[in-house]
Amino acid sequence: MNVRRLSALCIIGGIALSFLTFIMVPKSKVTSFDPKPDDGVMVYQGDPNDLQPCGAFKEMRTFQAPEPVTPTATNTPNPQAPTPTAPPPTSTPLPAPSVDRVGFPANYETEFKLLFVFDRPDRKLVRAICGNDLAAQHQEGEPFAYGSVLLMISYSAKLDVTGQPVLDENGHYIAQKLVALHVQRKEEGFGEAYGENRAGEWEFVAFNEDGSYQNAPATTNFCAACHSHDGGESVDHAFRMHLWYDGDAALVSPPVGENEISIYLYAFHEDVLEVKVGTTVTWVNNDEASHKVVAAVIDDQGKVVAANEPLFESPALASVNAQPGASFSFTFDKPGEYLYLCTTHANEIGKIIVTE
Repeated sequence: MNVRRLSALCIIGGIALSFLTFIMVPKSKVTSFDPKPDDGVMVYQGDPNDLQPCGAFKEMRTFQAPEPVTPTATNTPNPQAPTPTAPPPTSTPLPAPSVDRVGFPANYETEFKLLFVFDRPDRKLVRAICGNDLAAQHQEGEPFAYGSVLLMISYSAKLDVTGQPVLDENGHYIAQKLVALHVQRKEEGFGEAYGENRAGEWEFVAFNEDGSYQNAPATTNFCAACHSHDGGESVDHAFRMHLWYDGDAALVSPPVGENEISIYLYAFHEDVLEVKVGTTVTWVNNDEASHKVVAAVIDDQGKVVAANEPLFESPALASVNAQPGASFSFTFDKPGEYLYLCTTHANEIGKIIVTE
């Protein structure tokens, strides 16, 4: 099959915690569509020399409009009420471009090319990554050409009563509402305004569906910082592009040693590990994003949350690009079951079972 998929179901205490599903888009134009409910893989066949248009991702997912929300009544303001106290002044904004040089990609569904589609469990989103013609011609290890534009389209996933994503018959999230269009453009001299957080010659903007700003240029320092810090020394770092370069290899977590847990693609591998008393367990970050491991508990609502006084807590584990092999170890000297999570990605949960 020329579309690859990975589904990982993490279960702790009999409760499904998260699904991780990726679909790699073959470098071919869609000419036929054949969903396979038995194995959850969608097969696309066509000219191998062409790329699919960005809008083709809508054929890869079930779309369902969210249930209408009944507006709640609001009280009429009292004209005699005292004037509210002015909020405290905000902190000084971080350096960023003052002018939008990225632009809203109005015709992205037809003019951009589809690179890959994936379900992101920690954010409970369906995401499609697309690029303009220059970005779609990019080769691994080479700098992106000036004029390259990358687009990340995010849809909210349908959730069940427990707050977990509902899956369609193919094992994928059901997309509901378009929540953001994140765009990054590379041009000569771009990015200087971000100061020390400059991420190469890229500038970033986030749009709403109607083209209005979700994050105007002046508020995008955090975008540059994320790419800059997690990208390390990588050439023109863009998140998750390994899913485009080599889908088969990208879906497999790098191997780790005995009593080691790999952090990869927003998940712990193995998410449930059984060890003997006195064993030292090591978490190794093999992911493109940074992660932080902390002991967790189940709160009164049945939700797994970070413990107020955690038995163990790692520092931020740098991305594999910034610091290959970043790790944290803890020795378990008492039997029991120990939940843990990533404070950066709340749905990233695991458990250590310690026995005599």
